[in-house]
Order: sequence, then C-alpha cells, then structure tokens
Amino acid sequence: MSMSLLLYIKAFVLNVMICHYAVGNLLNSPLVKEVEECPMNETLWTEKSKEICNNTQDTPYHCLPIDSLNGSVEGCLQVKTIQSDYCAIYNTFSNTAVFGNISSCKGKTNFSCPITAYSSNEIYRYPSCLKINPLKRCYLDDPTCPNVVSNGEGFTNTWQLPLLMLLLWSAVDS
Repeated sequence: MSMSLLLYIKAFVLNVMICHYAVGNLLNSPLVKEVEECPMNETLWTEKSKEICNNTQDTPYHCLPIDSLNGSVEGCLQVKTIQSDYCAIYNTFSNTAVFGNISSCKGKTNFSCPITAYSSNEIYRYPSCLKINPLKRCYLDDPTCPNVVSNGEGFTNTWQLPLLMLLLWSAVDS
C-alpha cells in the first residue's frame, strides 16, 4: 500500500473515533442542552429562566444533573413533583425531570437534602443536588464522593481521549 493511502486510512479512523467519542457525550434531545454547572441560587436561576425559557408557565426553566450523574443539562421542561429525600434529575430516556435510586440523598450528612416534596424547577433550593462529580457519577456533598473534578475553571475531558489516541497512534507508527 502506498504511504498516502495509509495516511488517509489513519486520518479516517482517528476521525471516526473522535466523532464517536464526542457524539457519545451529547444528548439527543432538542429540549435541553448540556451545561458545565447549574445556577445555585434563586437570583441566578431567575436570570437563566428569563434568558432560556422566557418565564413560560407550562414549561419553566430547569437545570438538572443527568440521570447517570455524568453531566448537567438546562432547558424548559414540565414541572414534576419530587419526593422528599430525593434530588431531581433529568431522565435522558423520557426527557423529563424525575427522581430515583441514584438521586436518593436520605441520611447523607452535610447534604442539603429536601425534607419535603418540592417542584422540580425549584431544585436550586437544594444546592447539594446540583453539585456533581461527573467522572465518579456522584454528588459532591456526599462524603463518599471524591471531590477532585475541577481546576477552578470548570471540568471538561472531551479532548483527553482523542489526544491520547493520537499520541498512541504516533508512538506505534514510529
């Protein structure tokens, strides 16, 4: 095989791997978009609500961790009632706010866990429910959750795997 054909195949494979990795990190819903973090107080929440949802009554602003706790999303969703002792999360299958086993905060110390039922669009009242470690897929205020996720400028790792693959490919090619 010629050298140019090998380079073309190499570039194609890298492109497919990078695109697959990036697409795997995106949500397939027009209702929400991924965000680095959610507003942590009522003032910031209200500002985002005006900006994103224009204060709509039927589908107000929400910012929630994804059901796998590996990221957060914001968008305009229907309000759901969330049971006490649970954090609201975004269900990627049903595209709704829900609660479930992964979002239970009952008995966790140093955690602002809801003690009464609440509306999903009022999760900002429980900042512990909004702070997650997307690598370890846990709530940061949970004592069992490692607290190393950020360098102070937000967390992102979408570039690390493609870069590692490129370096490995170059090393093998040498």
